[in-house]
Amino acid sequence: SLSEGFPRVLAEAMGARRFVLAHPHFNNERILDNPACLVDMTEPQDLANRIRSAEEGRLDIEGEVERNYQRFIREFSWNAVVPRYMEMFYAALAKNPT
Repeated sequence: SLSEGFPRVLAEAMGARRFVLAHPHFNNERILDNPACLVDMTEPQDLANRIRSAEEGRLDIEGEVERNYQRFIREFSWNAVVPRYMEMFYAALAKNPT
């Protein structure tokens, strides 16, 4: 997809330690925060060239997978999001205590 509202599939792939390639759309960039995993999907040869680079060992797939996994742990794992959800709920309760 060239754009997603919230590309949850990227976060899920990162958490499953899968290599990810995505179009450089704002939301994809926000989730990945990793230029090595962004490829212009509107240019037919760009994806093929990136896959070829990976196959030929010119792309550190294991390093990118680990980098993305660590980002998942910091930003999108339950341990990371539960405190943010709690803050949101407490803020909503403070505004509407009924």
